[in-house]
Amino acid sequence: MHSTRGYDTPLTPQIFHILLALCDAPAHGYDIQQQVSTDSAGSVVLSSSTLYGALATLAKSRLIDEYNGRPQIAPGKPRRYYQITQLGRSQLDQERRRMERAAVLSRQRLLGPTHWRVK
Repeated sequence: MHSTRGYDTPLTPQIFHILLALCDAPAHGYDIQQQVSTDSAGSVVLSSSTLYGALATLAKSRLIDEYNGRPQIAPGKPRRYYQITQLGRSQLDQERRRMERAAVLSRQRLLGPTHWRVK
């Protein structure tokens, strides 16, 4: 579900990993696919159609935008580069905090309250 202020949490694994892949530097589609695969240890696999559909959704939600600062490397159609926006970083951080709370709570419930405390 999308809001006018970005993308509602919880983020899907695909969206989470795409935003995470763009945190360090702008990237084009193939590099994003490779980074997502590496970061997720292969558990999130993005086909080209899934990736570009997600990129369009993220751009519409203003979580990413096109980055025009990269030169064309090879003749032909230039690659589109994408970068995370401040809103995208904020949404990713919100999701990170949600996941951390869930991890602490699950450890506490699985191991007992003497092992972990929710902050």
